[in-house]
Amino acid sequence: MSIGRRAVPPEFLQQLRDRVDIVPLVSSYAEVIRRGRTYWACCPFHHEKTPSFCIYDEEQSFHCYGCGVSGDVFTFIMKIENLDFLDAVQLLAKRVGLPLPEYKSDVDVVALKKKRDRFLSLLNDANEHYKSNLIKSEKAVEYLKKRELTEKEVDEFEIGYSLGWEDVVKYLRNKGYSDEDMLEVGIARKNETGILYDFFAFRLMFPLLNKFGDCVGFSGRDLDGTSPAKYKNSTQSIVFDKSSTIFAFNKVKKLSMSQKIEYVILCEGQIDVIAMHKAGFQTAMACLGTALTEMHAKEISRVCKKVILCLDGDSAGVNATLKALPILRLQGIEVKVASITGGKDPDEVIKVCGKEKMQEIIENAMDSVEFEIRALAKQYNLNDIADRTKFISGAFKILSVFKTYSEKEIYVPIISSLSNISSTVIRSDLNKNSTYSVQNIESTQKKEDTYSLDALIKSQQFILASLIYGKDFAKLEEGFDLCLKNPSLIKIYEFVMEKKAKNEKINVASIFDLFDEDDIDESVNDIIGFNIDAFGDSAEKHFKKCVQKIKLKQLDIEQELALKALKEEKDANKQSELLKKINEIIIKRNNVNKSGGD
Repeated sequence: MSIGRRAVPPEFLQQLRDRVDIVPLVSSYAEVIRRGRTYWACCPFHHEKTPSFCIYDEEQSFHCYGCGVSGDVFTFIMKIENLDFLDAVQLLAKRVGLPLPEYKSDVDVVALKKKRDRFLSLLNDANEHYKSNLIKSEKAVEYLKKRELTEKEVDEFEIGYSLGWEDVVKYLRNKGYSDEDMLEVGIARKNETGILYDFFAFRLMFPLLNKFGDCVGFSGRDLDGTSPAKYKNSTQSIVFDKSSTIFAFNKVKKLSMSQKIEYVILCEGQIDVIAMHKAGFQTAMACLGTALTEMHAKEISRVCKKVILCLDGDSAGVNATLKALPILRLQGIEVKVASITGGKDPDEVIKVCGKEKMQEIIENAMDSVEFEIRALAKQYNLNDIADRTKFISGAFKILSVFKTYSEKEIYVPIISSLSNISSTVIRSDLNKNSTYSVQNIESTQKKEDTYSLDALIKSQQFILASLIYGKDFAKLEEGFDLCLKNPSLIKIYEFVMEKKAKNEKINVASIFDLFDEDDIDESVNDIIGFNIDAFGDSAEKHFKKCVQKIKLKQLDIEQELALKALKEEKDANKQSELLKKINEIIIKRNNVNKSGGD
């Protein structure tokens, strides 16, 4: 749960921002050089040799053109010092000698922050206790020996053990924590008689750390083989969200600050990740045995834009891989699949065949689309004519993610080989399927929409950035609809137009005050970091072209709605009116095309 900017009076944030100069602030952590009106440094949040971290003195903001991160003085100090927002405010206020204000009490922020800090302290103490218990359990020590995990891995991943039903409960009570806190944070439960017990009793304990390195929960592994659940994970709390927590993500993120990460390896379980790290694969991580979510994918995309899926080779692992592919692609991540045969997992491969074999599997990771096609082929009897037809139809559907024939062409030999039908016939059917099939009209329209959507988004970004940075040419007619769908960009647009209506200057850094830190997505960073100056003297002309594209999009939407209404209308007079309206839209569209956006 985020405790962020909206908890602090905006007037105080602006006052503090005015007192803390971003250039000296960044200079205290990185070497800064001046180039014209801007300052540059090697990004402190990812490894690079050439400075791509730009500091805007006038706007009191920064943007890294390497990793895409943007922000103001608060964002910078949060990331560099691993602090939450309120702690960052406190540190900066102390730095410039500014008294802290009363936080807003309508959401009881102070109590929430205290509770969050208490929970983190409780979990940290529990983690230290579990770690100290490990050597007291012969069963746990033998298990780790069997898995060939040394003291180095145990220390690195802070592995511990729960000695029983009451041990950690008594320990935490003695430390001053309440039963209510233990229940709410998910480390304890109550039995039928109301007695508190350790939820993870007699399990090997893996602490779950957030991106700042705080212990936010646990994953406990059964060692007896008697429990229906091999792993138990902490329940949802104000400090732990299973849908966004990734095991070992904090290690990979830390690594990305000192060296460039070529790819991330996504495994299925904690033991796999630890075995991979031991074997030298330092970018391995796992999603706690749960399905990959959009939040997981977003977190991963902030570290690296290439993922190798290395899930178990059984049917469950294959299904998990197929479900993960579209989620990762939506975040602009290039995906490959490391195929492990024989139902093995990465840990087994490394033990039986050595890390060299694992390296070979990673290096030969399959293109994700080819993996989908081959996985589809296994669902059919390709000696049967009907099944073969279904397979080819399904393969064509997989290829619909591509916009061009040249991209699809790469996979024609694969489909041909699997179906035993010549490449010439496959190629011919693929072209017909893409051009003429009624079933693919909707798919084709979607692809065209996606293509035009890219241009639309870029136009929206340029217009918004021009407005934010107060360019003289950035003028829009009253009531102009920017056709935005992204909630973050809508919020920014409304803020900008409100400032324009009041004839107030826009402080770029104050845009970050519209969001809590967890709500700032890549679209916001893209706007703040948009390099308008790169367009030089043609910026004004480009602005008009962008406005033209938006107007055409508006007319396209109107025309689409009118055509839909015409299709459903039965009354002849109303049909005539709709046809007239469609004709007027077409004339307007032609005029906009001729005007070039003026």
